Amino acid sequence: MPPDADTNAAAVYLQSMRSLGIDPMGSSQGGALSQEEWLFIQNEVGDPGFPGRNNPQWRARAAEVLERARPGLDALRDAARLPQSDWGLDRSAGIGMRLPHLANQRQLARLMAARAEFAIEEGDAATAVESLEAMARMGRHSGQDRILISSLVSTALLAMTDGRIDQLVGSGMLTPEQATPLATLYAELAASDPSQCADAVRGEADLMMASVKSAMGESGDMKAFAEQMGASQDAQAQFEAIDEAAAQRQLEQYAGWMDRAAAAFESPDIDTARATMAAVMAEMKASPDNLFAAMMMPALDRSIEQHFTLKAMLADRAAQLKAIADGTADPASLANAAWFLMQAGRAAAAIGEIDQQAMELMRIDCGVAPADQALRARGLMERSERSILEMLERAAGARRCDFLAIGLAELEPPGLALMFGARTRAASRIVLADAADRACRGDAPEPIVRRLAAAFAASHALVRDPSVGRAVFARAIFTDALATLELALVRKAVTPEQFAPVRTVLQSFDRADPFGIMRGRDADAHHIGREAFVHRRRRIVPPELVERIAQAQRIERARPPAEILGAAWRTWGPQALDAPAFVPGAPLLLATDVHDPARVKAFLEGEQATCIDMEPIVAGAPMLLDRALAAAGDAEAIQRAGQREQGTNERRSPD
Repeated sequence: MPPDADTNAAAVYLQSMRSLGIDPMGSSQGGALSQEEWLFIQNEVGDPGFPGRNNPQWRARAAEVLERARPGLDALRDAARLPQSDWGLDRSAGIGMRLPHLANQRQLARLMAARAEFAIEEGDAATAVESLEAMARMGRHSGQDRILISSLVSTALLAMTDGRIDQLVGSGMLTPEQATPLATLYAELAASDPSQCADAVRGEADLMMASVKSAMGESGDMKAFAEQMGASQDAQAQFEAIDEAAAQRQLEQYAGWMDRAAAAFESPDIDTARATMAAVMAEMKASPDNLFAAMMMPALDRSIEQHFTLKAMLADRAAQLKAIADGTADPASLANAAWFLMQAGRAAAAIGEIDQQAMELMRIDCGVAPADQALRARGLMERSERSILEMLERAAGARRCDFLAIGLAELEPPGLALMFGARTRAASRIVLADAADRACRGDAPEPIVRRLAAAFAASHALVRDPSVGRAVFARAIFTDALATLELALVRKAVTPEQFAPVRTVLQSFDRADPFGIMRGRDADAHHIGREAFVHRRRRIVPPELVERIAQAQRIERARPPAEILGAAWRTWGPQALDAPAFVPGAPLLLATDVHDPARVKAFLEGEQATCIDMEPIVAGAPMLLDRALAAAGDAEAIQRAGQREQGTNERRSPD
């Protein structure tokens, strides 16, 4: 039990846990949230990609559950503001010390993260900031246990917090006043040992000393100690034969190594820290006769990389938050187009299948949808203006587009955001159905033009963060929008002169590679070629991997694009074919005219390496852009179209 003191955060955390229905000490106390509601928070509220988030009933339930959790969350916030967290751990138990609080601290952090997620979506930046500040402070507290697993939990909580802060910054609504406390806290963390790794390494040595002292003092049975530690049969025999004096010498040597490793974490220079840690690890590996090092040699070389990666992440975020707080960076300039596209796609996914079918009929052909379905669809499209149309427009206005920053698992390399691209296309099709319906009914040109510009802008937003997967959907959205644009012209609902906003969007596309296919290929090869798929925001890579990574990139870039994609999609395996909710390969395979199920199966199982043919989406892309520009009244595109037609006629001439 943690010491019950007004200044001890752990005591208040325990109160918060019990009030919310969790108890790390094992006794059931009941609480504000049921087990079902905890699962609802973990699987749905805390998942930014959950498709039902825009359903009014779902949002009402989420708001109600979070409101009932508020007293416990307020207690958690107050606990996080205290300077120390002491769980009263029984360190005399040595390596066998129990840590029942860690899993529940992570559970509390997930609840706070879900609250922040929901607040960002509701436009409540103040609640989001309060929640994220508490999460970061909880992360710092977790490192105070003086044990490596607690420091790893601390790192995980700080990374979880940073992902949500990136979403808040990406939403563009963080004010200078709200950024100030986060900037101060992040600067403090970046300037310190944020997860208290140095103390944890020394604490690990202390635990080993306590374990051995207990084993030799109580029974003298070092074999039982080794067995408890999971040592091999040979190691158990060696421990059984060791005497107390030899054990003491080996322990002192082990403690010396651990103290030097701790000093590496305290070094401000990564090269010095790496050199120190490499020397320590080399000495430990070269001393197989030291039984304690052989049995309990943590991967400290990896831990030092994680440590400096975390410090770099915190320093970068601190600088960004300080710029917002100082007014030197406009929050709107840091908005992330990917965040707005996610909101629009999620809103589209929340619309029922029958209603989506009706909208698709309205987009494809005037008057095809049954009258009752069309009437209902018009109401839904009108109500979705804020959740879909405005989100697409805000995505167009954002200066950056970073899908990885959103923090969804399916966006991590080598994932190519296929589900995400599909949802963006669904959102754009709803907007285009509205535009087509208005054109068929002879509505005013302004709302038609606005919706067409938003759809083309959605295509361009996908292109701005290159990936072949996103390029495919960018081209598909562009083609859908072009069909609606031409429909508006045929119906004479809009004249070319009135398409000025659309022309502006179209002129922002790169004519040489309008859908980013070639840039996407290089970006995907870069990710796929990097060992362990190092996150692009994590700029620190162990030196020994640099050349191997560079070599892998050279190999991948030399291969045909299909093989590059195959290296990515085969990581999901053939089970993808049986998972309708997440079929990462199927949308792109089908989009490139690979319809043979046997070929798809062979491709995903690795038996066939060249199932995808990218030529259909590469060829003719500049001419497709010119066609749209010409339809929208762009003079240069019209001139290029005329020259192509003249050249075609000359080639067909008998002369």
